[in-house]
Amino acid sequence: MAYVLLQRILNKTKYYAAIGLIVEGVLNRTISDILALPDIPEVESHRLCELCHIFNALEGLFVEDASQEASMADITYLFEEGALVDFHVDELVRLVRALFADTQLRTNTIIKLSVGHPAPRE
Repeated sequence: MAYVLLQRILNKTKYYAAIGLIVEGVLNRTISDILALPDIPEVESHRLCELCHIFNALEGLFVEDASQEASMADITYLFEEGALVDFHVDELVRLVRALFADTQLRTNTIIKLSVGHPAPRE
């Protein structure tokens, strides 16, 4: 993979700048192409959702420690912001139970999640 080669020959600052420019170019082109569509049929909408998941995985290119996990605060924030709508509440609850020790914070987070996804903001 090209990013591994870049990682080996560039220092961290230049590596992140180069990868950032590549990702930004891809995202800008994709967004431009999407905005140019006169209509997005349901099938294409699902494909775009899959593409967004792929783009989300690009975040891993910018993480130095691959063993980093999301914190409870990250999950709660993303949930409250409506960024986790692709997940069912029961999936999120199972994830929190699997990742975090049985503490009052985990219990409180599970209660928040169990209420359901927040209403979309306008």
